[in-house]
Amino acid sequence: IMPSRNEPFGLVAMEAIACRVPVLVSNNSGVARLLKEHGMDSMCVKTSVHRPDEAASSAFEADVDAWSDALLGLINEGKLAFTRAKNLARTLQERINPPYRDIIKLGTETCAPSTSSVTPGLLFDVS
Repeated sequence: IMPSRNEPFGLVAMEAIACRVPVLVSNNSGVARLLKEHGMDSMCVKTSVHRPDEAASSAFEADVDAWSDALLGLINEGKLAFTRAKNLARTLQERINPPYRDIIKLGTETCAPSTSSVTPGLLFDVS
């Protein structure tokens, strides 16, 4: 789950996709643009652009509702969510350019065969 509103490109989301883990990203993120280009709009959560004014409070409440609905939808999908995640990894590995294709390829090899758990730091040396 990547709720960042101003993330140019979320490497964390790409790592999750590589490990065939279902993702949800903010509609305003760079990853959302990539997902939409490949027909994966359902993984993008529509969020508002917050400004420091009186409307921010109601915009925040709308975002909470949107994320809650998206999470419940993902939970209700059950195994289908993991099937979609696996298909997304395959699709992006075939269609996107390096270095992101290489990240997904490395992730699918590293995380296989399990799709139910992800070990932090598998794809990159974080030391």
